[in-house]
Order: sequence, then C-alpha cells, then structure tokens
Amino acid sequence: MKLNSNFSAELTGTYYASIINKIEQQGHINADVHWSPDLDVQVAFDIGRGDNTVAWFWQETSMGIQWIDYYTNNGEQAKHYIDVLKGKPYRYSKIHLPHDAKAETFATHKSALEQFMD
Repeated sequence: MKLNSNFSAELTGTYYASIINKIEQQGHINADVHWSPDLDVQVAFDIGRGDNTVAWFWQETSMGIQWIDYYTNNGEQAKHYIDVLKGKPYRYSKIHLPHDAKAETFATHKSALEQFMD
C-alpha cells in the first residue's frame, strides 16, 4: 500500500503541518507502507460526532513506528468500526479510544468502550 500524503499545504490553525513538513524534509517519513504479519498492530480512533471517525493502524518495529493502514467513515455506530477491525487480517495488541468513548449513547445504552470490549 502506498500512503499518499502531502502536508505542504499548511492551513491556518493547523498545529502539526509544519512539524510534519520538517520531518518529511529530513527524510524521516517513508511512504512505502509494509505490514508485517509477525508483529502486533495497534489502532487509535478519533471518534467523530459531527465529522468523520478515523482509525489509524500501526506496528512498532525495530526501525520505529510503521503506519500501515487507516480507515475513515461518518455517521456509523461503534459496531460498524468493530466489524471493520474484525475484517482486517491484523492481530491487535491495543485499541486506543479517546476519553469520550466512555459516554453512553441513547440508542445502545452502552459506551463505545463497552462495545469494543464486548
């Protein structure tokens, strides 16, 4: 998989764009992404309420962090994202959820955290 990213167009209010540009200019970003089935995968979620929910997948390697995948969608419930995780070939060591994952929803009476744990 080839990760396509261009952080050269900085936007007003973006915090990380100039930092990422500097790291990229120093040659510390490799856009050739390779998943190693022998290594566990971690995933971090940014749960969107009015915007997209995003999941970033990575592995810790001897060379550092290797970003291997991402997924984004909008308007879906926690079960959708759980099914996405189950559908990938990865062996997960950790799933990182934001603090607001503890909030219960009216529809399920369970938090996103409880649904992921189930």
